[in-house]
Parts: sequence; C-alpha cells; structure tokens
Amino acid sequence: MFGFKRKPQVKAYYHIDPVKYWAQGKMILDEAHTLIAGSTRCGKSTLIHKLMWTALAFTPDRVKFIIIDMKEGVEMMRYQKLPHVLRFADTEQDAIKALDFAIETTRARLKEMKAQGIVKYDGADIYVVIDELGFLLQACGNEALDRLTLLGRIAAAARVHLVMATQDPSRKGCPSAIQVNCTCLIGMKCRDAQQSRQIIGMAGCESLPRYGTAFIVRGSEVLTLPITPKTDEEYQERIAYWSDPSKYLIYE
Repeated sequence: MFGFKRKPQVKAYYHIDPVKYWAQGKMILDEAHTLIAGSTRCGKSTLIHKLMWTALAFTPDRVKFIIIDMKEGVEMMRYQKLPHVLRFADTEQDAIKALDFAIETTRARLKEMKAQGIVKYDGADIYVVIDELGFLLQACGNEALDRLTLLGRIAAAARVHLVMATQDPSRKGCPSAIQVNCTCLIGMKCRDAQQSRQIIGMAGCESLPRYGTAFIVRGSEVLTLPITPKTDEEYQERIAYWSDPSKYLIYE
C-alpha cells in the first residue's frame, strides 16, 4: 500500500510594514459612527478616499471594510479586490445584502462578547463605508433606513462602524434616526444656515470655502478640518502594496 505524505501546514502572518497615515483621519476612524454631508463637489468623496487611505495603513487583521458604492461602483471600485474588503456592493439589492451581512457580523460578535463577559469586542474594526447615503435611502427606503438605524444603535461595541457620505443635507438625506447615533458629524460647504444646522447642529457650513474644508463636531468639540487630497500616485502605491500578497504575507 502506498502512503501519501501530508503537506505541512503553512501559517500566514501579516507583515506589518510601517507606513504613514493621516492623524486627523485616524481620529475620525476611532469614532463610533461618522456622517459626512455637504453640497455636490465640496470634497466629500475626497475625504472618504483619504479615510480609506488612512485605514489601509493597517493590516487586514486589524481593519476590514464593507463598501456600499451607490455611484454604480465607479467611485470605490479601486478597493474592491483588496484583502481588507469583506463585501462590495454597487447595486440596491447588493447594498441590502451587505447591510444584512454587517448586522449578522455585529450580532455574532455581540454574542461572543456576552459569552466572554466583555463590553468591547477584541478584534478587527469593520467600517461600513457608504457613498452615497442619500442615493441609498432614496433607492431602498425603509429597507436601508431600518438596517442603518439598527447598526447605529448596536454595532459600535462590536467594533463595526458606519462611515457615510451624502450630498443631500436634508431630513431625507440625513435622517435623525441615523444621525442621532453618529458621534462624529462632518459638515462641508452647503447652501445655507438651515442645511448647516441639519448637518452639524449649528450654522457655519454655509460660509466654508467651496472645496476642501470641513467642520467636525464630536460631542461639544468643534474642529476645522482642512482636506488636502492625496495624489493618485499615493493611492496607487498603497493599493498596489495590498494587491500583492508577497509583500504583506510571511509564510512559516
């Protein structure tokens, strides 16, 4: 009888390659949930990409994404195949499935926390990145609103975070049921003081420059945030790093 040699197990480790990240972006990512709102072409997508660039300074065992791109996948497709990405949705149906996956993951983590008697999950942060929230709510209505409201209420302790951007700073685009659970509100240039109050609870965003500056409200703290875009080369360098397993995995 012929015997077969069992192949030795190969264990993969993430190699932590020291890279720079945006300190203010890390501050935003450390919040429970974040809502970004402002007029068209004021820099919301630039901010989202810069937050992604910052999060990608960390290995996939520390940071993961569920990406919902309601701009037909065009805005966020560069990240789709990265090892950090758990789900990528660019249709209404896939967006609801992605939110359901986020809820299932949250509940599984909460169940694990309860069994261990801990109040904060010890594992990777998962960012549910939504661009554009207004389009999602318009297309999916209460199906999306109910799921986002639930995630806003229960997900933070499980290290599942909402990061949402909208160009509709109105009650429809920024529903209070979602906004009330956001610990970080980011307001960019908008039409008038009423829209500013809808976004950050006070006037001021209407007076911001047309592009590249935001107000951040974290509790009682109000900060001014300049948003300088990263270059295409900087984005491509980081994406290329995570696209090549030989660069970030060590096999023993």
